[in-house]
Amino acid sequence: MKSLKAMLIFEVLVLIASIMLFAQATYAYFTATTSAKVTITSGEVKILLSEAAVKRDAGGNLIEDTASARIFGSSAGAVHDYGAVHPGMSIYKDPTIQNIGRNDAYVAAKITVTDGAGDIHRVIGFEYFDDIDITMLLGGGVFDEGAHYGTWNGLENVTYNDRFAYVQVPHRAEGKYDIYFFILEPLVYGEAVTLFDSMVFPTDFTGTDMDEFRDLRIDIYGFGVQTYGFASCYEAMLGALPEHFADFVQPAP
Repeated sequence: MKSLKAMLIFEVLVLIASIMLFAQATYAYFTATTSAKVTITSGEVKILLSEAAVKRDAGGNLIEDTASARIFGSSAGAVHDYGAVHPGMSIYKDPTIQNIGRNDAYVAAKITVTDGAGDIHRVIGFEYFDDIDITMLLGGGVFDEGAHYGTWNGLENVTYNDRFAYVQVPHRAEGKYDIYFFILEPLVYGEAVTLFDSMVFPTDFTGTDMDEFRDLRIDIYGFGVQTYGFASCYEAMLGALPEHFADFVQPAP
């Protein structure tokens, strides 16, 4: 790995606010802050996280509003009232990372799911593991691509294919679950990747099941690092942004 002094790194934070289930709740669009670490001024990496505007269909589900412009992280404060959330309800969300910088960039994301006052592990957790099955809630995007499950880059219990890899680091005692996504091939200027395009509560959930999702919160963080000096997305994220990928960085002996 070459010196980080050859890098210009941008990171974007995107937040999905709380859902209050079985109550009139405001579900915020993504809001964002942008910060940058600059060591020299040559090179440029910029990424955007955005989502589609939505509207309700005849069945009450939220679908993409193709007549409206996409909503970017800079649109802080934009909100939408999702009303009562119920089993079988589909919420259209398509968080998309796009490279808008001049350099090819490795991109990654972290989805943090916090269950708030409930216990989502009881409903979508694995019996013998602290992980949750995030595919029970989120669909489309990378989740719809075929993948293997096993060891990847020395990490166990990773879902991966030739295009992406994601691994979960659960903090069950805190009611929090971090899912890290690594997009393996660099994105060129203008290229984008959609993490998922819908959030669906299974129709067979009971009222007791749904109650575990009260105060559910999902935070999405997107990261971009220029490719120069790194052999892979995984190496780039751990080398350039260790504070955000501390779950994987081994402490010095």
